[in-house]
Amino acid sequence: MGRFFSEFEVGQVFESDARAVSEADVMQFAELSGDHNPLHVDEDFAKKTPFGQRVAHGMLAASISTGLGQDTGIFEGTTLALMEQTFRYKAPLFFGESIRLRLEVVGTKGSSFLKTYEPSLTINDAQGSYHPDMAFWPQIDGRTTGALREEIWDFIQELLGESYAQVDSLEDAIHVQEICEAVVESEKSGQKVNIG
Repeated sequence: MGRFFSEFEVGQVFESDARAVSEADVMQFAELSGDHNPLHVDEDFAKKTPFGQRVAHGMLAASISTGLGQDTGIFEGTTLALMEQTFRYKAPLFFGESIRLRLEVVGTKGSSFLKTYEPSLTINDAQGSYHPDMAFWPQIDGRTTGALREEIWDFIQELLGESYAQVDSLEDAIHVQEICEAVVESEKSGQKVNIG
């Protein structure tokens, strides 16, 4: 079983098994992605580069890393989606080399303990004020989870003027507004609403 947010501690490290990257992997990724850069697919071209040989796509390594992360088991049954990933490529990945994923917990966010069952969200519109029932948020083993819940909390904190809120772009603000509108629609209709 995977781990819940509250079970992670700063400094914990999780490592995957190694996985070799083959020529077939690279060629299949080139077909799938449409990235036919000769550095990846043309052996004669690649020999003339500073690398001296073909190099696997950086995004292939990143894609494999998501599978390696899943294989660790720490996300199994507890993670709905990843909102952001950042990759830094420090060296080329040559055919036949192996990669391994190392995950380190470098911080936690205390808002994961927010009690969303209380009427902590008030929405005012032309028809009055609403305190949506937040109980429709994803639940696993009785715990409220999910990225949408985090975004709503960040939005509330931003409205309250809290300095640690994570809403920091117009795109995020528009997305949060769409979520709030879905919350209102769900509350009014008494049904779950898909956002997408």
